[in-house]
Parts: sequence; C-alpha cells; structure tokens
Amino acid sequence: MNSKHLFFVVIFSFLLMQCGTKDRIPSEMVPKEKMVDILLDIHLMESKIESVRFGSRDSMQVAYLNAQKDILQKYKVDSATYYKSYDYYFEKMYHMKDIYEKVAARAKSLMEKYNTQDSLAKQQKDKKGISKPKVPVQVKLQPVKQKDKEE
Repeated sequence: MNSKHLFFVVIFSFLLMQCGTKDRIPSEMVPKEKMVDILLDIHLMESKIESVRFGSRDSMQVAYLNAQKDILQKYKVDSATYYKSYDYYFEKMYHMKDIYEKVAARAKSLMEKYNTQDSLAKQQKDKKGISKPKVPVQVKLQPVKQKDKEE
C-alpha cells in the first residue's frame, strides 16, 4: 500500500471516530435530562425573584445565589460541576439547543397547566358567587311604632 492510500485511510478513520463521539457526553458532566430539570428550576426561581420588590440589586443577587445553591443541592450537583457542564453544553451548541428546547417545552406545559387550574378555580368561584344560599334567609318585618310628636 503506498503512502498516499495509507494517509487517506488514516484520515478517513479519524473522521469516522469523530463522527461517533459527537453525542458522547463525558461522564463527569451533568446528564442532559438532569440539566433540563436544573435549568427549569433556576428559571422558575429567577422569575419568582424578579417579581419580588427588593430594596437593592445586591439583595436580589444574594437571593438568587442562595436559591441557586438550594436547587443544586436538591439535584445533588456541586456548583463547579454545574458550571463546567453548562460551559461544555454551551460550547457544543447542538446540546444546549436540545436542552433549552426541552426547558421551554416543560415551562410552556407548566404554564398551560396552571392557567387551566386558575381558569377552573375562577369558574368555581363565579358559580359560587351567583348561586342561591344553602340556607334560606327569612327576614321578619315588624312595623315601627312612631312616637307622637308633642310640642
């Protein structure tokens, strides 16, 4: 085999190996599904924090960092692993796109679920507001005696 053919065989083999590693995520990274769960919780928490009136931006940042720490503890992930995984997925944009598509779909599903629950609760409240009382109210009217005006 001449060196030209050997060179192409080596290059072709290398390219095949690279194609196979595209979807292999290193084992030290947070798995994609867990990353979806973490990011969904983080974004929901960010939304809650932004809806609260904080005295300063620093207070908001402290609340955010504390809540993020709690979320990472919930999923048993340390912050170094989380940030390393986030950076890895960000560098491999096709992974990050996949992750955020799932985050967006789950967030939309949650929003629809809670909007439906709110609508049902409002309908129940409206029905209760116009319904007749369960116990009939009886009012007994008595004539008022007028005092004779003496002057």
